[in-house]
Amino acid sequence: MCQNLEINASSLLNLSNMDNLNLLLPGPTGHDFVPVSAVQYIQSNKKQCLVVTTSGEYTVYKSMRLIASQLPEDQFVRIHKRYIVSLRHVITLGKAGLFICGKNLPLSRWGRSELKRLSITFRKSRDIVSPGQ
Repeated sequence: MCQNLEINASSLLNLSNMDNLNLLLPGPTGHDFVPVSAVQYIQSNKKQCLVVTTSGEYTVYKSMRLIASQLPEDQFVRIHKRYIVSLRHVITLGKAGLFICGKNLPLSRWGRSELKRLSITFRKSRDIVSPGQ
């Protein structure tokens, strides 16, 4: 059974199984249920956010804070005032930013430390060992 979340819902849901969690996002022909596991990153532009998933992009007229409250805290991290990324989709961490889904995103100093802290926890929870460890 899947749990469904509507982006404008005020309730906070903390589920550790990201594969059974969906977001209700506005699509071209109505609203689509999008698995949270498919969300790659979210980009904020004032009062609208671009949710980039493995299957496409969705424009949501909600605040970044509201969208972030609907995502599992241990699997998503805010790396910059305008970006939240999924740890599952991060490819490379560089000095100036990180590479995710073919795009280089900026990374603040605070975002870098949060990303490192959460990625260690994320890898341990998934029994993933990075090269050289």
